[in-house]
Order: sequence, then C-alpha cells, then structure tokens
Amino acid sequence: MAEYILEVYNLNNITGIYTRIGEITTFFGLEFTQKSNKPSTASFNLNVYSPDTRFIIPFQSWILIKRNGIPYLFNIIDVRGDLNPDSGELQVMCGDMLYVLNQNYIEGNYIAKNTDAGTIASALVSLAESKPYNNLGIVNGVIQTVGNTNETLFYSSIGKALTNQADNIAGYNFNFIPTLDANSKLSGINFNVYATLGVNRTNLPPLELGYSVNALSFGMVGEVYNKVYTLGEGTNDVTVVTSENNTSKAIFGLRESVNKESSITIRQSLQDKGDSRLVASEGIRLEIAFELTEGISPYFGDFGLMDTLRVNINIGNTFFNFEGDAQITELAFRYDNNNNKETITPVILYNKV
Repeated sequence: MAEYILEVYNLNNITGIYTRIGEITTFFGLEFTQKSNKPSTASFNLNVYSPDTRFIIPFQSWILIKRNGIPYLFNIIDVRGDLNPDSGELQVMCGDMLYVLNQNYIEGNYIAKNTDAGTIASALVSLAESKPYNNLGIVNGVIQTVGNTNETLFYSSIGKALTNQADNIAGYNFNFIPTLDANSKLSGINFNVYATLGVNRTNLPPLELGYSVNALSFGMVGEVYNKVYTLGEGTNDVTVVTSENNTSKAIFGLRESVNKESSITIRQSLQDKGDSRLVASEGIRLEIAFELTEGISPYFGDFGLMDTLRVNINIGNTFFNFEGDAQITELAFRYDNNNNKETITPVILYNKV
C-alpha cells in the first residue's frame, strides 16, 4: 500500500526559495489529480481542533504531497469548514503551479514570429518569473524542439496561454515537476516541454468492462464544430480567417462557431488558432473514467499519465462501444487513511468520430 506524507512549505516570492515549516499528520479524505496540460487540484480534511490547522494559510502555504516519495506540489487556494462547540471540520482546497500561473497575465502584447513552440512556452514561464513578488522557483528542465509557430497574445493569462498553445497545430505536452534536495526537501520546480509524452502500452491487457474495469463513467467534451470563423480584433481593423472540415460536415451537418482573438498582428497566428480550434472540435470526444478491478492488470505503475492503453468496452450499442487506443489524460488519486485504502482512477480522452 502506498505511503502518503503531506509536508508544508512557505515560499519567499522574492528569492523563489521554499522553506519546510512542518508536516500535516492528521489529514483525512485526501484526493488529488494529475492532468495533462490542464490545472490539477487537491483537497483534504482536518478536524478544526487539530494542531495542524496552524499550517493552513490560503495562498501562502504550499502542500507537498509525497506518494511513496514521489512529490506533487499544490498551493492552498480555499478553505471551508463547519464548527460547533465540540467539534468541527475543515476542507482544504489546493491548486497546482499551472493554476497559479492562470492568475499571471502578460502586460500588453507578446509577439513571436516563426518561433519554436517550446521556446515560446519557456519564454512565457520566464516572463511570469520575472514579475515582482512572483519568483515561484521555476527553472527550465527539458525543453524539446516542437515546431515553429506564430503567436500573438494581448493581456492574456500566462497559464491559459500555455494550455492553449499546447493544443495548437505545433502543440506539445508540458508539466511542472517538483525537485527534491539530498534531504528530500523541496528545492524548486522544473518546467518541462515535450513534443510527445507517454508510451503506448501494447504489453498490457485492455481496459475491459467486467474484467479489468469494475465500472466507468463518461461524458462528452465540448461541442462539435466543423466551420470556425476566427476574428482578430485589432485596434484599427478586424481580420477574419476560416477553418473548415467537409468530412465532419457530411457526418454531423454544418456546425459553425466564431472565435475572437484580441490584437492579433500576424495573420498566420490567427490561422493557426482557427485551425487548432477546428481540430479540437470537428468530431465527438469523450472523457471516460475507469474504476479498475483490484488485483487485475493493468496496474498503476505499469502505466502513467499520457500513456496509451487499449480500450475494449462493448455493450452492444454502436455509439456506446469504446474500442481502440486512447491516451490517459488524467489520474485521480483518493486515499482513505482510516482503512489504509488507495484508489487510482485513470481518465482517457476518446475520439469517438
């Protein structure tokens, strides 16, 4: 069974140095996620009279969750609770580094012409780090060559710009990985950009309902659009580009969308954004969460975030049959320390049509 440790750190936002101030030992109801190119979250509960509540300071306290020594870093962003004279309970909510960067903005215009997307991503993180009182201790880790693109951003969220660019035609996968020193204390965060991430786990059995899968839940992601008008809203004129997919039109009928982009000064940048929007919406996409059967492969550890697994869910209805390869885009962890039980739920993004 996995071992969970919750350490608490303060960040000096001038120097970017994290200082360990203690450990939370009385937590219960721990849950956290790891997502690809999207903000991840964590939450846990405390008895309101626990001495560990002294560490719970929103936006100042950072929680380093160690699962079998592997670190996951979160900032406390919200606290809620119920209290009576004899007892009470706090719920502590946390967001990861990308969540924090979603609150950082570009001041004015950022323009990059025919520049590698990984280089742009690194520059955006460096821009956030250079802001006063915003040294988050992030340094470049692996920054792979991805492919050239054009980018124009105007008072845009830096975190959301990273996510949007990751879904671009010259897209990538990125993550923020905490690093530990020789004493296993938090020493900083590596920002990594990969052209591709994950392994196709052809050696593992498929995710199959009634065998390796106890249950599943699913839902559609977004709308279907097969013709996208993208408007570049500058100060003097509005440039329009069109992206469309006739194959998708033949299947679903015409489904149109208008996408507005502020102060785009490069027409190709505008076209890239429109094309990316089209690729992300021209077919039906589903998120499927799997409850794995205990004691039956595949096991977590044999696969990880962004790995590809075979899916074989056949219930006799054409639309609700999910068969083929799909990438794990999220992992959800739950730890019941009262019963010393851990549940890990992989979530895949499945392209139905």
